[in-house]
Amino acid sequence: MKKIIYFIVRYSLLTNAGTGNGLAKAFSFERYRKKLFNPNRLLTHERLFCRLVMPTFQGYLRRMGSAEPRMLIFTSSELPEPFKKRLFQITEKTQNLSLQELPVDYYPLGGHVSKAIRGELDQEKNPTIFSTVHWDDDDALSIDYADRLSAYMTEQNIGNAVSFGKGFGLPFSTRKAAFSSPALMRYPFVSAGLSHINSYNKTDGFRKTEPANVMEIHPHTKADTFCPTIVDSREPSYIKTYHNDSVQGIKKGRRRLLNLARRKTQMDAATLSILEEHFDVDIRTPLVR
Repeated sequence: MKKIIYFIVRYSLLTNAGTGNGLAKAFSFERYRKKLFNPNRLLTHERLFCRLVMPTFQGYLRRMGSAEPRMLIFTSSELPEPFKKRLFQITEKTQNLSLQELPVDYYPLGGHVSKAIRGELDQEKNPTIFSTVHWDDDDALSIDYADRLSAYMTEQNIGNAVSFGKGFGLPFSTRKAAFSSPALMRYPFVSAGLSHINSYNKTDGFRKTEPANVMEIHPHTKADTFCPTIVDSREPSYIKTYHNDSVQGIKKGRRRLLNLARRKTQMDAATLSILEEHFDVDIRTPLVR
């Protein structure tokens, strides 16, 4: 059976549901909108997206293993210019990538993900086994992530989630536009790289519908209450950034966020050289602001 991995990226999605991500819960709609679309925040996420997400995905396309990589990016129809135009320019030449704009009343996202996947897989002649992967726009996944996930994409695992629990926490200074002091962390059910395995054929639709994709597993920290969840923490699989322009960073600040992460997870000091062994990204050169 053909295998496809769908990497799902939310890029500054604005919702009027008063729920969804942490900013929508924490502030009034107008204040939340102002914070989400703050030009400095949008610039930080654009830089991190270009530095961490795009090179990683392009590497998966070049190395094309047993599962075909595809990316679905969902952004807000109200994303301000020039950031919307630049996002389209950044992604337009990359194959297997779809960028969709959603209105403020889009929530929840899971249905839009299923609709997009259904539209693509209806074009396939034979049944397809696929995974959906949660990928934040300011994080990175490891060089071997797609191959390791593909190994779990079997008939027996349809309906299961997969959490690669080992990775790195990487502070990012928005003032210096630079990374520093990475830490090796073990964080099962982390959002970065959390995935769900399903299958689809045009006649019967999705094999599993509750959940049908990873974006219907919320909160991610309780993944095993939604479906059986495989936890594999043998090799580093993600870089989770900590910075003042992240959702949680805006609410709590980077330093407090790091302290909370250290209390919740096992974190040990690491070096940039170790990260470079596992990730196809440049983490040494400061981002130009």
